Amino acid sequence: LAKAIFREMPDKLYENIALANYIFRLDPEAFAASEDAILNSVETSKVLDINKKLYSKYGKAMAYDKYLDSIRLIAENRRFDKIKANMINRPITLPALANIDDLMIDLSIFKGEVLVVEFFASWCQPCQSSIESLVNLSNSLTENAGVQMIGINTWENDKLDKSLFKNNDFGRVKVFFDESGNFAKKVGVQGLPARLYIDKNMKLRYIQTGAIGKSEDIRETKDIIGVLINE
Repeated sequence: LAKAIFREMPDKLYENIALANYIFRLDPEAFAASEDAILNSVETSKVLDINKKLYSKYGKAMAYDKYLDSIRLIAENRRFDKIKANMINRPITLPALANIDDLMIDLSIFKGEVLVVEFFASWCQPCQSSIESLVNLSNSLTENAGVQMIGINTWENDKLDKSLFKNNDFGRVKVFFDESGNFAKKVGVQGLPARLYIDKNMKLRYIQTGAIGKSEDIRETKDIIGVLINE
């Protein structure tokens, strides 16, 4: 029923289905639901606990660790296939934008790296968690990862006090300002937050919109980066 209602089930719902079946001692259904959750990359502690407890009763004839690795690989391939099916291949020209110190920087200097470009505004509440997730991701990358994280402030209602950004920790995210909104408009941004992915050859390959701070979206960000780095 849940799958009929939701085109893409939320992560929490996968967990709840497995947990409900387990609580009501519907063990075969609970095990199947936990496996389905893992196949859809939902690996909460409750899902994994149910899956492991019931594996010996309903699982395959292999060691549990090997079984878990096998379905994780299927889940990863599913995610990558979905991303590749929704990729675009649009040439993009990056502009020169002001940084926090009001220096005009030509963003094309980043050619040769995978760029993750986040459009945000200070008034946009969902942007707060989205930028936070981008900062956390940037801090998890090594110096030579071949990925550059860029935050672009745009569509502010009033004149923005840029000094606010100097007092915040943006990690390895480089912040720029599209005060006119021309660049956001040119690349087709229609709402905030929006996260764009640009490959090493300066082609726009993928666009994420909406509440990008959610766990599902963060996982997708990591996967998209992985696909583009390994192309």
